[in-house]
Amino acid sequence: MLTDIVPMVNFDPPPTPALRVRRAKRVKRSSVKLEVEDSQSEGDHDHGFKETNLTVPWSIETNLTVPWNTETNLTVPWNTVTTAPAASTSTPRDSLTAIEKAQEKGSGYLLLENIDASVRADILKTICERFDSRDIKVGYDSVRKEISMSLPDYLREAGSVWMLTAVNWLSSHGHGRMLEPSPRCNMSGAYAGSIKEADWQIRPRNSKFPTVVVEMGTSKPYNQLLRDKDLWLQGTKGVCSAVVLVNLKVEKDSIMGFVELWRKDGSKSYHDIFPSSTAEEEKATVKEEEKEEEKEVDLVEALKNIFTPTPEPEDTKMTDGDKATHETEDDTPTVKDGESTVEGNRATPPDDPYLLASEIFGHAANLPVNMDPNTRLVLPLAELRDRIMASVTNGSSL
Repeated sequence: MLTDIVPMVNFDPPPTPALRVRRAKRVKRSSVKLEVEDSQSEGDHDHGFKETNLTVPWSIETNLTVPWNTETNLTVPWNTVTTAPAASTSTPRDSLTAIEKAQEKGSGYLLLENIDASVRADILKTICERFDSRDIKVGYDSVRKEISMSLPDYLREAGSVWMLTAVNWLSSHGHGRMLEPSPRCNMSGAYAGSIKEADWQIRPRNSKFPTVVVEMGTSKPYNQLLRDKDLWLQGTKGVCSAVVLVNLKVEKDSIMGFVELWRKDGSKSYHDIFPSSTAEEEKATVKEEEKEEEKEVDLVEALKNIFTPTPEPEDTKMTDGDKATHETEDDTPTVKDGESTVEGNRATPPDDPYLLASEIFGHAANLPVNMDPNTRLVLPLAELRDRIMASVTNGSSL
């Protein structure tokens, strides 16, 4: 639990002067920071405390025996018994404190576990009154009794900029706001009582739930992304038909990431964003995945089934006379900046990201997009990857 707790910690042998743990807080997946108080110190003066670190598993037991030494880093012998802190230690004030501390660091993902129904409403009310969707994404899983909070970071915002440009283009061309930040949805079915906000959604007009949602994970663990996926696909009465998971991870000077497309029938498609794989590695990966799971298909092929190019209208096909006339002229097409060229019945991606995004999300939402057939596109993952890498490297928008 990412709230302040005060476990009973026994030092063996007892140090002199005696110390006691004033406060303990988990700051990472497996790190707990202890605030140790000298019993001879007066009041809450800073000189009476020192910080030390305990390396322990995910949850910490309420009673620990710590072998004491003079080092500031203490190693805790761990047994197989792990007991999560009691739900009563979570209060609205605790959650606000955790959020504010995460904001000071610049980003973060907070998970409050074992939230009892008696305090759940007060915590959610306090969070929602203090923060809106631009500051924090809030969710409550009624099955696992967890409140999750995602704070924005630069990787998530880089992708958001690209998506917002698509929304602006669609609005200016009369297509409405098909892709939008997700409001807080009240789930139903097995997840009745749950609350969820996606990073982005595609929602038809007058629909309570979105048909397609995008969940982006940077500081959020991948396992939590999978839980979010289950909540959308199983808690929206079948309205949500697809969930796109974008998982990005930064380690030192390198960035790793992948995209998954999940459907409500349980099928999954996967594609690496970066680092980019060689052709041989991609072929080997595809063969391996085909053996492990026949249902799993390449993400590009799955998206082709969604973003199908529009067939050429009959009245635009050339007659024999037109062909003869055409053959006598220079058949090299003239392409302006931002336009696409057509090879047969399929358009190549234009440089303009607005045209690109409008086609992708228009078809994903299963809504009509009255655009020229030459701009009917499938999702060019290579171009998307290049745009994301350029944005992260140069600090520019997608």
